Amino acid sequence: MNWIPGWVKSWIVGSLKKIAVGVVQKEGDSLQAKLKAAVVGEGDACRLCDKLDKVIDEAQRRTLVLAASSGPSWAFLKPLRAKIGEEITAHGDKLQKKLREEIKAKGPGAVDAVFDRAQEALIKNIEALSI
Repeated sequence: MNWIPGWVKSWIVGSLKKIAVGVVQKEGDSLQAKLKAAVVGEGDACRLCDKLDKVIDEAQRRTLVLAASSGPSWAFLKPLRAKIGEEITAHGDKLQKKLREEIKAKGPGAVDAVFDRAQEALIKNIEALSI
């Protein structure tokens, strides 16, 4: 890929990050709606957290597949794609842990605030990635 000028590579990298952020936002909106639906009618915090873990795991897998298959697929982007996947995986794990803590402390109403902060952090982390 040495034949591609640096500014073009930078533009392509930026484009891939924008695509990944778009996937994260779209899938995040869907996940947040599913989390809110799972909260309805569930009074037991432990059972609720288990339900939320399953929803998050499923969404995490879907987001990983969509992020990995969207946008340009040149070889020089593989390290960035790997980093994006690592961010999505770490984000899902942190989200599950934080939701458990906040739901046990504050109840099911904490879902939106925790999710919004987590999604914002994930987007910032993806935007800050480089190859």
